[in-house]
Amino acid sequence: MNTTITLLTKAEFKKHLKQHTVIDTYYNTPAGTLWVQSTELGVFNAAYKVQEIAHANTASVLKRIILVGTNFQVKVWQAVLKIPAGATLTYHDIAQTIGKPRAYRAVANALAQNKIIFFIPCHRVTKKDGKLGGYAYGIDKKLALLTAERL
Repeated sequence: MNTTITLLTKAEFKKHLKQHTVIDTYYNTPAGTLWVQSTELGVFNAAYKVQEIAHANTASVLKRIILVGTNFQVKVWQAVLKIPAGATLTYHDIAQTIGKPRAYRAVANALAQNKIIFFIPCHRVTKKDGKLGGYAYGIDKKLALLTAERL
């Protein structure tokens, strides 16, 4: 599937939000209910919610996404998008992939700034020693997502 990625500065994104309606949608995932915000340009925010609300195919939303970040962050997120479901790479691997082999901590920070969690699958990135590492919604959700992808 081809995904269109739109890169906006924070100022451009703020202007975009003033001109477009934000749509809130909820999806069931293996790690719980995911709250997704989008405009006609694409998805720009996704966060886990505790209460389950609805069920839908999340892949249908992936046709258009909006990434709001620095050039470095976008490079990291683009590299993570290439990791196949169920597979993992390390923070070091991602740093190597984007041509910044010593920037593995910066890679971790870029992943922490990911506003469309689950769609930019940062749960597929682990520590060099094979441990899961951090995840914005906790290691249990990270493990649940990886386990579901491997089934």
